[in-house]
Amino acid sequence: MKSVQPRLLRRVFLVFLVIPCGLLFAQAAVKLTLDAGALVYAGLEEADWSSFASGELDFQSSASAGVRGRLTMTAMLLSVNGAALARFDITRLFIRANLPLFDGFVPRLSLGKNNIAWGKGAFFNAGNLFFGKAGAQGLVGGVTALARNETEWLALLYIPLGALSFAEAAASLPLPAFSVIATPQGELMLPTPVEAGSGASYGARLSGNFDAFAAELAWHYSGIDDKQELSCSVSGALGDAELYGSYALALPYDRARITGGLLAVNFAPMLDSTSFRLEALVQPEASWEQKELTNEERLDGYPYGVHILADVSVGLGTAVLTARSLYSPVDNSALFSLTLLWKPYQGLWYYIGGSINAGSEGALYESWQTGSWSATGGLRFVF
Repeated sequence: MKSVQPRLLRRVFLVFLVIPCGLLFAQAAVKLTLDAGALVYAGLEEADWSSFASGELDFQSSASAGVRGRLTMTAMLLSVNGAALARFDITRLFIRANLPLFDGFVPRLSLGKNNIAWGKGAFFNAGNLFFGKAGAQGLVGGVTALARNETEWLALLYIPLGALSFAEAAASLPLPAFSVIATPQGELMLPTPVEAGSGASYGARLSGNFDAFAAELAWHYSGIDDKQELSCSVSGALGDAELYGSYALALPYDRARITGGLLAVNFAPMLDSTSFRLEALVQPEASWEQKELTNEERLDGYPYGVHILADVSVGLGTAVLTARSLYSPVDNSALFSLTLLWKPYQGLWYYIGGSINAGSEGALYESWQTGSWSATGGLRFVF
């Protein structure tokens, strides 16, 4: 880190000011999300605490059949045990436009930082070849819906193949993350540029919807490890529930991943809203016996042959209660979280929640270790 002149700081803030103003004049739809709260969690020797305030500014172009643009910026002020930090980031920045080549045939081109949802699954998804087989464990204890929202610099070409089928080609471009981290002492950490071509990846998929099910075939090449992957995903209805699954393998073959799940909503008529989701990740080549985990395996989060996620949400009036769990059957350990949301006014949410690990010494979710429990509370305002 190095000291940054006030002139550079002014330039950073001008970027965050001028771009939104230009979009406002272009009659963009604007949504602002403000979040403030505090967090207590298990530290190295005793409980640590942090307070935070964050904002997300989301600009979307006015509705148009031919073109769409979006810019999403985030800012966060974070204090951990009294040490303050500020972070600015651009999470979305893309333009999507139709290519009216022929009558009745309109491909679509998208360029910029965006998300693509390949495969089937909300948390565990073997068909998500660009962003990985599983979400981060932090999503389980979050106060928002269980949805992965990773973004990357992408070039996408969407080709319709009839009313319910399409093909898509995608390329991930190795560009910097455009996140800026600053401290109150005037020090600034800028993103490190990535060497062109060092981490590019490419892929293509074919998706079709049929009477009883939907299916998807996909291929992906990663320039980072020079590996190819193939995946097949299917989904369909069973009564009022949705069933889905994905299978992926690496070429040349060294591992396979299988994910599957079910989703049921509004299954209790006496309640205002209900949802239940159950998903599993199976890795045949991974360990099926408890072992001593390396730091790399713990960071990966899913080192064993099978992992299970459960998510239950119940809404009654202006309150929503959500319980989630990540379970590792191999070492019989689990992460549990519970969150209560209360919405007394339009756009305003109060929330409290907590998470705790339950596992023996050396287990994936070991109890009474750093980060093994947390409690949070705050409020969120969307307008």
